[in-house]
Amino acid sequence: MPNVPESDLQHVLDRLIAATARNAPARKTAVRWFNRLYYDVRRWNEGFIQFLRSYPGFNDSVSADDYKTFLAKLHAYRESLQERYGTVKNDLCTSLKILSARYPRDFGWLHKEDENVYQEIRSLIDDSYATEMSIIRIAYSVCNFIHEISSDEKWHTLHHDEIVNRIRNYEDDSMAAVSRLQDMANSVGIHLLEISEYEAI
Repeated sequence: MPNVPESDLQHVLDRLIAATARNAPARKTAVRWFNRLYYDVRRWNEGFIQFLRSYPGFNDSVSADDYKTFLAKLHAYRESLQERYGTVKNDLCTSLKILSARYPRDFGWLHKEDENVYQEIRSLIDDSYATEMSIIRIAYSVCNFIHEISSDEKWHTLHHDEIVNRIRNYEDDSMAAVSRLQDMANSVGIHLLEISEYEAI
């Protein structure tokens, strides 16, 4: 099974915690920034899981037409991951560009107080762009494990349990990674906002 997007955020959060260990105002600003990144990744992955769960096998469908329709959607999704301005890339990259553009304004005061910490947190943005590319690779590999096993709708009518189990494993891995992130944040008094909390604010 491939990795899940939330796993890559653990490295970013770990660096953020270390960089702001002796600067409470910097941590407060950096946590607000990280919460936005966390929200974007979680929102994307929940949407991706919802798409995967439209796989007809979750409804025990034996209709070849149902699987043919899903496989066509899956093929289109895989193609969009390769497009320079595809939906997934554009959605994630737009948010990251906004975070990058806001950084000098949000952290300008920190540059005057401690340039090293300012540069350390700034480098987290580079990690975030790496996270975006990692998400693309993860999504493509998850799509591939369905597509490459078989693109024959008749095969899926007989073997759909294999695909259903892999999708459930991916979802479980995602929830486990989220739990580890929450534990890491809670251990240093950081509260990560869930999607509903972030949107409410």
